[in-house]
Amino acid sequence: MVDDVRLDLDTTAHGEIRVTLMSPSWVLHVEAPRVDLERLAGIADADWNARRSLAVGTCTNARVYWSADPDPNGADQATILIGHDDETWDIWIRVPQATVRKIAELAAQFPGA
Repeated sequence: MVDDVRLDLDTTAHGEIRVTLMSPSWVLHVEAPRVDLERLAGIADADWNARRSLAVGTCTNARVYWSADPDPNGADQATILIGHDDETWDIWIRVPQATVRKIAELAAQFPGA
């Protein structure tokens, strides 16, 4: 579970926003334009099985794909896939969909991006 989401302006990426996701055991940085991060508000519709993942941002020069993982018990999760595409990814991380929606919300309010 992610316990902190922080958005930082990345001055080396020509005004893109750097999203830092942190848990006690890992840290992930994703850089993307504000308009792309705002698309993450629709994470619930990004069904990987229907090939509707959201390509939003980069991490270590690789694309980042976001998809929804609905849980019948109400603990809806999102999967972050980092790699060549959303089928041949190299890194996989699961976070709550609420965290992904919070990224979109904070990006929309982020000053200067």
